[in-house]
Amino acid sequence: MRYSDNRKNEAGFTLLELLLVVGVGAILLLAGIATYRLVTSGNNVNEGNKLVQTIKQQVQRLYQGQSTYGTANITAALVNAGIFPADALNGTTPVTPWDTNIVVTGATNNFTITFQDLPEDACIQMGTTDLSNDPDFVGITIGGTAPTDQSLANVDTRCVATAASNDIVWTFF
Repeated sequence: MRYSDNRKNEAGFTLLELLLVVGVGAILLLAGIATYRLVTSGNNVNEGNKLVQTIKQQVQRLYQGQSTYGTANITAALVNAGIFPADALNGTTPVTPWDTNIVVTGATNNFTITFQDLPEDACIQMGTTDLSNDPDFVGITIGGTAPTDQSLANVDTRCVATAASNDIVWTFF
């Protein structure tokens, strides 16, 4: 029997072929994970923006006909009134899509919605959302400071990974 005849009878993959398949599989898996993270991040920003608008509208509806929003944290009262969507509650605590707390505070003639301790990327993306066309929008502070405008450069300097908190506070009438 010749050597070439023996090779014809062997079945299966060579080690090199197996390594190639595993390598291609690993690359595809890593690409899928990266794509998933990117899509999830974008979905969270969209959900966050919708959540701000929903809270704003529900607070205004609830306080319609009242002369003031008061000057205290009204989050618990709003939870009891059922204004937060079910997916924005962790028990009785309202949370952002990044699972950080939401606080709503009355300020006499207006009220604030605070997304507390956002991750840096979420802070930047949420902070650059332009609400200037909303007639009820008063202003925004990021990390305790009002940006001169909501450009990426201004927001980026306020959303810092090492900051004690990346709170975004929207103020509405």
